[in-house]
Amino acid sequence: MNYFYQIYGVQIMSALRFPGIPEENTRTVEASISIGAVPLTLPDRFAHGYKFQIADERFLLAIDNIARFYIVNGREIIIAPEAVAEETDIALFVLSSVMPVLLQQRGQLVLHGAAFEYNGRGIMVCGPPGCGKTTLMAALAQNGYKILTSGFGIVDCSAKAQPLIMPGYPYLKLWRYSLTMLDLDNAGFERLRNGLERYLLPLGDKYYAKPLVLDKIYFIDNVVAANVGIDNIEQKEAAMLLIGNSYRYNFFASEAMEYGHRKLCDRVVDRVSLRKINKQRRKLSLQELLAVLEGDLNR
Repeated sequence: MNYFYQIYGVQIMSALRFPGIPEENTRTVEASISIGAVPLTLPDRFAHGYKFQIADERFLLAIDNIARFYIVNGREIIIAPEAVAEETDIALFVLSSVMPVLLQQRGQLVLHGAAFEYNGRGIMVCGPPGCGKTTLMAALAQNGYKILTSGFGIVDCSAKAQPLIMPGYPYLKLWRYSLTMLDLDNAGFERLRNGLERYLLPLGDKYYAKPLVLDKIYFIDNVVAANVGIDNIEQKEAAMLLIGNSYRYNFFASEAMEYGHRKLCDRVVDRVSLRKINKQRRKLSLQELLAVLEGDLNR
């Protein structure tokens, strides 16, 4: 049996079910996910690292006790599951580790980011894993904003006009301490994986399911400052921040791949307002971060 989804703007036919993501009525297929034979190695690989190998438009990834994944030409994901793996765990790793590679192969800019709708345009917040992007999106949803994506910010630069931010899926993945910060009881939410204190928070009508013009990107800066504030970013620094917040930059293992990625970053720098959130010498509270962000948007 096959399921049909739209994930990050890509119409997908999948042999794997993705809980929490609604099925599409359309049968248009731009990429497929199937269960099948996956090579143990890529003999013509030009780069490799821990558990991954890269050849021309092909990517091989192995995740212990889950599966081996073969991503081909931005159009196909083939999965060889491990005998002990749960289907829900495989689906989780497809979304978190495999789809970003497929999207990179399709020429998309994949950032460590989350995005929401503001006055009909897309606003992205970028920062390293664990900096609070998803918790911020949940707080914004509580304040009435609609969320496009969290975890990854997928930017489509294919149009000659402004880059677009693509919607992801209609839930957030939150750790238990984040739910506590948001005054939510984890007992009411489904666990992401057995034994993991991370939960699925459905967005419901707070999910924005269509691409939006990317208007601004805010970077959460790890460098502390004397005061909380938001600053403009010079062009050279902006390009470096985009590269630094790119998903697995080490995957761009050839000169051609790296050049193509830098061209995408340059296009965003040229067409999108880029801002940096400076932190105080202590960790910003969620409410402080919200206030700083909303203050800048409303000025």
